[in-house]
Amino acid sequence: MKEQLIAIVDALKRLRKSGVSHVSVSDSSIQALAKYARSSTELFAEVKAEVRSSIPDHIRTASAEDFKKVMEHAPQAAREAAKRKEGRKFPPAPIVELPEGDKQTRWDWLREKVLSCPTCNAHKRDGYKVVFGAGNLDADIFFCGEAPGADEEEQGEPFVGKAGQLLTRMIAAMGTKREEVYISNIMNWRPEMPTRVNNRPPTEEEMGFCLPYLKAQLDVVQPKVIVAL
Repeated sequence: MKEQLIAIVDALKRLRKSGVSHVSVSDSSIQALAKYARSSTELFAEVKAEVRSSIPDHIRTASAEDFKKVMEHAPQAAREAAKRKEGRKFPPAPIVELPEGDKQTRWDWLREKVLSCPTCNAHKRDGYKVVFGAGNLDADIFFCGEAPGADEEEQGEPFVGKAGQLLTRMIAAMGTKREEVYISNIMNWRPEMPTRVNNRPPTEEEMGFCLPYLKAQLDVVQPKVIVAL
């Protein structure tokens, strides 16, 4: 049971990091966990703290139908809040014309273009990095996420945090290696947040600007399958 409790804690932390602020867990579920956690008081306390700190009282005591309404509204509300907060206009999406040459030559040119992009650099946090795709340029499988998180903007690589570690294990379970696939995001920077904690979904305007860079990566790699994460 200890492994399951650790998995619950990790899952709750990932949800919080991705911007989820509410989870539906009843008091009876918490008590059920307690039944199996008496031999690990400290670990159970961490689970309980993570759950309760993620659920305001008015949500934790709400009916299932009320909770469903809150969750259906949450993603759109987050995007609208992000648009209001941004309050700036993006320049037109870049026109990307890949040069002649082999895959490596074209990819190197594209990577340099993205890393030096004025708009990408203007929207990343000071001291952090623009994030470009990575992997095998001859990959059959192209994994595409939404946007970098805090770990990714630190290292300048896609999917290197806990979600990336999980993805690596999933790829291994498929019978292949991370080095054999290509991994990227729609976005080339972490959508702006006032702190390192939590993430928000990118706006349509942000994604619209970055899409030509993603499409150019697809043109270089020419995968057989695209997996939208």
